[in-house]
Amino acid sequence: KLFVVGLSWGTSEASLCQAFSRFGTVTECKVIRDHWTGRSRGFGFVKFSAPSEADVARKDMHFQHLDGRTIRVDYAKYRFGSAASNERYTCRNYSGLGRSHYNSGKSSYYNSGYVRDSYYGHRGGNYHDN
Repeated sequence: KLFVVGLSWGTSEASLCQAFSRFGTVTECKVIRDHWTGRSRGFGFVKFSAPSEADVARKDMHFQHLDGRTIRVDYAKYRFGSAASNERYTCRNYSGLGRSHYNSGKSSYYNSGYVRDSYYGHRGGNYHDN
């Protein structure tokens, strides 16, 4: 799976797939869009049926032009925990909790802004200190 950054707001999944299809069989193309506006966030993913096809595409498409923009291509990296553990680390907003809350015994834990969320496995929901 390849990570493609620098996409134009006008880039669609179809144009992304078309640009990469000359390197082999593209099994999936995804342009990440803003939830509220529906506009491209400027990056996406392309998945090939064979790793060798992805290797060639990564080398040949890196710093090429697509829809008027210079794109950068690299291998996709998984951001969150492994498949074996459903734990994810996510940023939480603690505004309004008060200074005494931050000065409790876990101040470095709270000040980091990151909380383990293994119960829900995603952003949002209630706070769980497992």
